Amino acid sequence: MSVTISNLPDPLPPVVTKLLVDKLYEKRKTAALDVEKIIKDNLSAGNQSEISKIVKYLSNNYVLSQNQNNKKGGLIGLAACAIALGKEAVKYRGDLVPSVLACFSDPDSRVRYYACESLYNIVKVLRASVLIYFNEIFDGLCKLCCDLDLNVRNGAELLDRLLKDTVTENSGNEKFEITVFMQLLRERIYVKNSFVRQFLVSWLKVLDSEPNINIVYHISDLLDGLFQILDDSNLEIKKMCENLLGDFLKAITNPQMKPKYDSMVNIILIHCGNTNDDSIQMTAMMWLKELTSLLCEDALFFMPGILNVNFNLIFFNLDLNIKELSRSINLKLWNLIEKLSEKTLNENMNVFIDKIAVDKLIETLSRFTITPTDSINVTTTIETLKWFLHLVNNQPNLILSQLKSFFHLLIGFLSDSSKEAVELDLKILATISSSQFLIQTNNQDENLKLHFPKYNNYFTLFMTELLDLFRRDQNLRYEKGSNIIKLLCILLNTEDIFRMFSDILSKENDSEFAICMVDILNSILLTSSECFDLRNSLKDFNLPESYSLFVCLYKTWCHNPIATIALCLLSQNYEHAYNLVNLLGDIEITLNLLITIDKLVQLIESSIFTYLRLHLLEVERNQYLVRALYGLLMILPQSEAFFALKQRLDCVPNYYNKIASSNGDIKSDSAHSSNIDFKELLDHFIKVQEKHKFFKKQKRI
Repeated sequence: MSVTISNLPDPLPPVVTKLLVDKLYEKRKTAALDVEKIIKDNLSAGNQSEISKIVKYLSNNYVLSQNQNNKKGGLIGLAACAIALGKEAVKYRGDLVPSVLACFSDPDSRVRYYACESLYNIVKVLRASVLIYFNEIFDGLCKLCCDLDLNVRNGAELLDRLLKDTVTENSGNEKFEITVFMQLLRERIYVKNSFVRQFLVSWLKVLDSEPNINIVYHISDLLDGLFQILDDSNLEIKKMCENLLGDFLKAITNPQMKPKYDSMVNIILIHCGNTNDDSIQMTAMMWLKELTSLLCEDALFFMPGILNVNFNLIFFNLDLNIKELSRSINLKLWNLIEKLSEKTLNENMNVFIDKIAVDKLIETLSRFTITPTDSINVTTTIETLKWFLHLVNNQPNLILSQLKSFFHLLIGFLSDSSKEAVELDLKILATISSSQFLIQTNNQDENLKLHFPKYNNYFTLFMTELLDLFRRDQNLRYEKGSNIIKLLCILLNTEDIFRMFSDILSKENDSEFAICMVDILNSILLTSSECFDLRNSLKDFNLPESYSLFVCLYKTWCHNPIATIALCLLSQNYEHAYNLVNLLGDIEITLNLLITIDKLVQLIESSIFTYLRLHLLEVERNQYLVRALYGLLMILPQSEAFFALKQRLDCVPNYYNKIASSNGDIKSDSAHSSNIDFKELLDHFIKVQEKHKFFKKQKRI
């Protein structure tokens, strides 16, 4: 800091001093020329001490004076000194520059202007040597560029241009400290004044053009502020900032920038989602697209945030270009999941799984799987479910470790109004249920190991939850239940589906629900193309597997008497079917029961039971079949079904004659009856029907 030497005599001649502090600029200018001559004379004479005395006196007693005219004279005097000194000025820069900088904040606009003019001349002489004061000069210019006085702003602009030229000419100079400069930028980047914003962007543009100055390495510190500058009302500033960000975007591919990517992504995500300005969103999305590519596997850590932004922009933004960018980013992440190597998965993904990303990813996806109320939300839901399916298919250990947090959400979507959403949901649930990853991680109980080795515990949970959903939602059960089960039969093994449903329903206490579900399952079994192989297995009834399947289904089908009879007819267990028909006399014949008999008659007349109708030609071998059908005929009222069945039975050749010739000796018509304890099955049927009878009685009470 300079020491005031006001008690010393003025080293300048009185005539010069008088002109130097004159109110008129022209007289001060004349005095400045005199000062310049005095300095040159002393320089020629090698009188360094006298020069130092003059410079210090002008600095301390004039420039730092409280008198405005003294300040003005001192400023022009110091400039004259610098011009006179030329290359020697560097020796006196400690007295030349700081005092002039102090005048940048002077309350008098004319003093501020003359300070700009004075420093301009000093910088012009010092050139690279002035860079040790670069940050102080920059700080002062940052304030003067938005000065209320136009002349001051113009003066600051001229000095600014010269300083930029000086920096570009000496960009490798160690006196220019980029880290300190960046601190200045960080402190001012959020200033709302348009002049300051323009000033800052122009400097960043200049520094970015210099290969010796690695400004891009520090861009993460300024990125948020630059995106806020994009929101400036001045179109010129906005355009300048867009171009600068475009240049920075090209430069961030440098491998040295990789450590900065994380902080950049977080900043970019904010500006992708928190603005209504499409141009800002477009710029932010361009950055996000590039960063997603550069991050490679590391992008997975940011996938929740990226997907959150993407879904919002894809489905709720009207700008087609932004939508296209969002889809492109979505595809990059999609492909990244597919290509993720086992090495990366094993070494790095544990952090992703255990700490942050999976939970947030599930939270993000769950937030978008909302109950659709319009076409936009339906699309959002479908896209979200596609992501669930993609993750489950390609990286099960990323998603299945958090199954409990979203499994019930997926179950709920089975009642969605969108057919495509339901189909996707079923695919996800089916994939989860048969995931080998879960089986390998001990998610398979003993029952599954024994009877359903291809499935994990979520298969049981899925089937149970689905039945509970059908129980709670009658509309879903009646309107979509069959389609859901049919699609499951395509996605998973049909026999496994029916066996599991049968196992669960066999323990069902709600009689009405059990009857209804068995009716639905029986209808699917007898009519759907998805169950063709299953029907053939039961129809042929010649393998231990088919016997086991029959017994499994039978014990549950007993909830619905007519479905049980249909199962026996399908498997050609006609004698047992006849025995069941005889038991119908002990069961309350309700309207629903008659309707199910009506449906069975219609099925008997369909192509599915062609073989059964042909068996009617062999009365002697299939008398129990004929008797069972006649039994059903006797139960039916004289309806269309009655006459259809009667007409069919009338076609049985010589039935009464063959019955008479048999002398009451009827042989069992099931070649495999010895493999099954039908007496036990009949007792089970009676027991189940007794429970139903008790349930109805209790309900009436």
